[in-house]
Amino acid sequence: MRIRSHLRWRHCLLFAGAVGVALWFWSYSCCGDDKGDPYLVVVATTDLHGALNPADARESESERRGAPWLAGYIQAIRDRVGDEKVLLLDSGDFMQGTLLSNTTEGEVVVALFNKLRYQAVALGNHEFDYGPVGPDAVPTKPGDDPLGALKSRAAQARFPLLSANVFDKKTRQAFEFPGLRRTLLIEKGGKKIGIIGISSELTASVTHPLNVENLYFESIRDTLLREVPEMRRQGAELVIVLAHSGAIQKKNSKVEGEIVDAIRGLPRGYVDLVLAGHTHQRIAEVVNDIPLLEADAHGRYLGIAMFYEPSPLKKGNPKIATVSVTNREEKPPYPIPSVREVKADPSVTDLLAPFIEKVRPISDEIIGTTQGRIWRDRDGESPLGNLVADSMLEAIEGAEIAMTNSGGIRNDVQPGVITFGDLYEVLPFDNKLILLNMTGDQVRGALAYGTSGGHGHIQISGLRVYYVQDGRGKRIITVKKENGEVVKKNQLYKVVTSDFLYHGGDGYSEFKDAVLLQESSIPLRTALVEGVKRHSPVQVKPIGRFVNGGGRSKLGEGK
Repeated sequence: MRIRSHLRWRHCLLFAGAVGVALWFWSYSCCGDDKGDPYLVVVATTDLHGALNPADARESESERRGAPWLAGYIQAIRDRVGDEKVLLLDSGDFMQGTLLSNTTEGEVVVALFNKLRYQAVALGNHEFDYGPVGPDAVPTKPGDDPLGALKSRAAQARFPLLSANVFDKKTRQAFEFPGLRRTLLIEKGGKKIGIIGISSELTASVTHPLNVENLYFESIRDTLLREVPEMRRQGAELVIVLAHSGAIQKKNSKVEGEIVDAIRGLPRGYVDLVLAGHTHQRIAEVVNDIPLLEADAHGRYLGIAMFYEPSPLKKGNPKIATVSVTNREEKPPYPIPSVREVKADPSVTDLLAPFIEKVRPISDEIIGTTQGRIWRDRDGESPLGNLVADSMLEAIEGAEIAMTNSGGIRNDVQPGVITFGDLYEVLPFDNKLILLNMTGDQVRGALAYGTSGGHGHIQISGLRVYYVQDGRGKRIITVKKENGEVVKKNQLYKVVTSDFLYHGGDGYSEFKDAVLLQESSIPLRTALVEGVKRHSPVQVKPIGRFVNGGGRSKLGEGK
């Protein structure tokens, strides 16, 4: 096991693993007989992001958490319904995100998935994040393979990675390598099952663009219109779409998002089940007569789909549900076992132990303290976003402005001692600082895009942004520097951002069009660590860098 040289901080995202079975449950009006037995049970996870270690879980509802309990819960399902009936699948983004996983470029997660006998995993956008094998997260020299680490993990896996909509940009030929396939035909529950892998069409902008610049991600709808008939031609009696593409459920229960748009454009009932991911949502709904499941993230829920005879097209068949793995009070749907029947798998504890011990000296190092929770907010300004941006500004001499994306800030900082691991949990991606010369026009353009929604709210330091809210979102009126000076259209400003945004990540173009002054070797995470050291104990300050109508923002409760 090799620790990447620039990774210094602790794993903290939890794999709030298994048992406790609460249920947020949807089914068609009635399906088969609740007391009957299904011929197939699909068990789905998604967006685990390397969160395996039960010791770092902060869930208060249950002591039953982490990969050992997840393993025990999956085994309990297999024991109850029969191993030959259980199809275990994952919708991608399963490796990147924790120190425990990232120090081995996902090796520990693949080892776990091998042990749990996953049948297939969708290719998520963050599967591309490790770049070449070794410490660099992107190619830095001739001969570097931007997919080197991913190919190593695919070679290790005893299950295929699936994506039918990724193509070579130049040749437009389907992109495959050993361990990566477009589809899978498998037999379970006495049926031939076709599984079609899907990656988000936005993958090129939501991982580091340098790692996928030679790839093209086809329309999901077009891919399914091509692949589903081929699966049926090969004899598939059921077709499952395993998609790292997600949905969002609104408060009015309306479901929308990329995967929803794609399947609404298909013939009704065209496929038998869609397993979604990417948006970290808990969804069990029907769209266009197609059952849609998404099982949240970090192992907090499992998606369950149970197929009954005589026909998968009968209303209410399959029965679908999302099952909590932390709440032990609510009863699971028959025949899913009760949480009280589940025991942690000690062999999984043994599998994780050497990896955990290897990173413990790094993860437990104390950096500072804070008395209050420092929260993030993907959709607005946040105290944590301000802390990250302030740390970036302080890290580069001569910088006047700092800007970063909310999507890279992945967890809150809790009150008390702040460790390297806590800060690794905040910034798990290996982005580095870039210093640019930007015109006032470019600064304003980046702010306008970064407040327009759909990709997270931009986080800033060194500026005050005055806006009015209308039906189109935030409309920027004035941008000022901290000293009150108005940012002028043609004047140049020294702006520090990340290499991710500089290369067009999250769809930003203004940073790409700016003049590069300095491509530093300072990781964004290192800047945050040094910022916390300088300002410890860290104070949670009121937000107010984005001002609505000239009024003053107040400290809210955050998200």
